[in-house]
Amino acid sequence: MIRTDWALKAGALAFPEEGQVHVWRVSLLQEDVGHRWIAILSQEELQRAARFAFERDRHTYTVTRGILRTLLGQYLALPPAAIRFLYNPFGKPSLDFQQNPRHLTFNVSHSHHFSLLAFGAAVDLGVDVEHAGKIALADLVPIVCSPREQDQFRTMRPADRERAFLRLWTHKEAMLKTLGAGLSISPDRIEVTLPLEEPVRLVKGIPEMEEIADWSLCELSVQEDYAAALAVRARPIAVRLWDWR
Repeated sequence: MIRTDWALKAGALAFPEEGQVHVWRVSLLQEDVGHRWIAILSQEELQRAARFAFERDRHTYTVTRGILRTLLGQYLALPPAAIRFLYNPFGKPSLDFQQNPRHLTFNVSHSHHFSLLAFGAAVDLGVDVEHAGKIALADLVPIVCSPREQDQFRTMRPADRERAFLRLWTHKEAMLKTLGAGLSISPDRIEVTLPLEEPVRLVKGIPEMEEIADWSLCELSVQEDYAAALAVRARPIAVRLWDWR
């Protein structure tokens, strides 16, 4: 089932309960960069934003990072500008333990006009969103898909392949982001049954994923022409979907 039940958050923002994940959808077109975001970013973040060659990319990074800091500040009762990030060897961010004694975890993804931000308590998670643009399937399928998945693609109607690939890719990317290992694990080592009406995920040769039955995966509807997925290394999981305003 694809989750579509996005809602506006009413009242105070509570810390995620055990077994609960919060996912926020941000429409970047509705957000101005403005002083309020720039004012809470670190000097390092401002320098990173300035290095983007295109204004759209600077806008996406600045707004998404500002909202991430704002939400983290609300969850942790801290000033957003005071949040300190740590990074693993593959670049996945986490929080300084002194600021985060309850082990809030988070992950962020953005594509085109939307960002997704996921938060949980003491649980590994990953989220991914992708926009349906011009995808070079002939180049990407052999890299992303296992031999069996490639065989499945050959049996599909050409008109269905791009959408199916996006759905498959967002599931894989969310799982890889959950592990925090980047693309050091090749996505073709994860298999996702196509079509995805009742997806069964199989994993080959990745010790961290051998207990795949203990993972939760959730497909998210962001907007037409987008695919998105959430992966959580725990189950059962209750997922709450909120729109940022």
